[in-house]
Formats: sequence, structure tokens, C-alpha cells
Amino acid sequence: MAVDTLLGVREAAVRLAREEAMAQPVLSGWQQLLDYCRADMARKHTEHFRLLFLDKRNQLIHDEVHQVGTVDHAPVYPREVMRRA
Repeated sequence: MAVDTLLGVREAAVRLAREEAMAQPVLSGWQQLLDYCRADMARKHTEHFRLLFLDKRNQLIHDEVHQVGTVDHAPVYPREVMRRA
């Protein structure tokens, strides 16, 4: 039951960070960007390469995990990133 509670708290924190990022520019400051990414990725045990899609006002349009790797490596292919963009 304690694990379920911790997962619920983590999911709520991720939702809150995502809603906050959607409501205002993500790149208005590095700290805001780091807080957003840290909320979701802090407890991950593998590398994740994320794509953050922004509009011309630097507001978050979409966030997705593009690649999931190992403990210290996530392969990224520029052609695949450009295809998604």
C-alpha cells in the first residue's frame, strides 16, 4: 500500500509540473525546465532521451520519451529526431 501511495504522489507531481509547463513558457528559465524534467525523470533507473516540442513563444506543445536506454546510455539518431519534429 505504501508503494501505491508513493506512486500516486509521484504521478501527481508529474501532472502538476506538466500543467505548469503547459501554462507558461518552459524556457523562461533553466530552473523551470530542470524542475519539469526532474519531476518525471528523477527516479528513473535508465537513461531517457526526451523530445520537448515548443511553439514560437516557447510554450510546451508536446513532451515524449523518444528513446529509453540502459543505466548510462541511450542511443539517439538525429534522423529519427528530425522525423518526429
